[in-house]
Amino acid sequence: MIKVVKKASKKVKPSKKEKKKVEPPLIKGLKTRIKNLQVKLNEAESVKSKLEAEISELKAKLTDSIPKIEHEKEVNELKAKLTEVEKQLVEAKDKIKKLEAKSTI
Repeated sequence: MIKVVKKASKKVKPSKKEKKKVEPPLIKGLKTRIKNLQVKLNEAESVKSKLEAEISELKAKLTDSIPKIEHEKEVNELKAKLTEVEKQLVEAKDKIKKLEAKSTI
């Protein structure tokens, strides 16, 4: 009878390329810093887009309010003219009353 002897299997060492790279703590720290900065950048971009939207809304409101302001100026000018005409009318009535009083004498 032939005996079959099993050889103990050797652990195959991974080659240098296959070895897991161990990063020095400085590189790990830099990578996490980069990730954190990217997160902050994304947050800043979202805030920027929100602010731009608010700015565009405020610009739209401003353009709507400018004609209102111009119309208010026109209304105020017309009111001033109206008061002047009313004063002239009162003066004219007074003159008419004086003339009527003179003509009846």
